[in-house]
Amino acid sequence: CWTFLPTGQQRGACEILEMCLDPNSTLHNSCGRGKCYGALLQSLTVHKLERNLHCNHCPHVSEKVQSQCILRVEPQVDVQTSILASLQEAPVSDFRCDGCGLIGARQQTVLGALPPFLVVHINKPGVAACLSAERDLRVSGTNLHRFAAVHHTGKTPTSGHYTATVAKKRPLQDPAIRLGAH
Repeated sequence: CWTFLPTGQQRGACEILEMCLDPNSTLHNSCGRGKCYGALLQSLTVHKLERNLHCNHCPHVSEKVQSQCILRVEPQVDVQTSILASLQEAPVSDFRCDGCGLIGARQQTVLGALPPFLVVHINKPGVAACLSAERDLRVSGTNLHRFAAVHHTGKTPTSGHYTATVAKKRPLQDPAIRLGAH
């Protein structure tokens, strides 16, 4: 698949991942109909993110639902806190209401049903370089198990080094699941 990537400027790991998760990317031009890994990867990672803007001055609500394969959040104490903080209500000072015409709103972000694999991108600038990546976390009422993380060290996304941490395989606890896995 690397032959489909444009030569020249170094690509960031997240940029390559986005190309892999997008079945419409040029990366998948040679894929046979119904045999594209991009569609499979997308089906395993796609989720809906709903953003609701509530006007500060009237009952008007503006809703936007977006399907995406990568959840982007700002760094906090750890991964779970970073995700939860991105879902908290936040002020939006430059929103102009279609109902009353006044400026100012509150945005609430809701994460829809979680996919089998949730890909989270946390931009970790300098001070957050040692962000904790806990093994187990709970998001939207679902217990999640982290099994891999990609780390970047460098001044820009197009320079530096990428490394990956992959968790050891955990034995399955449920005999029914163990049988289904063979």
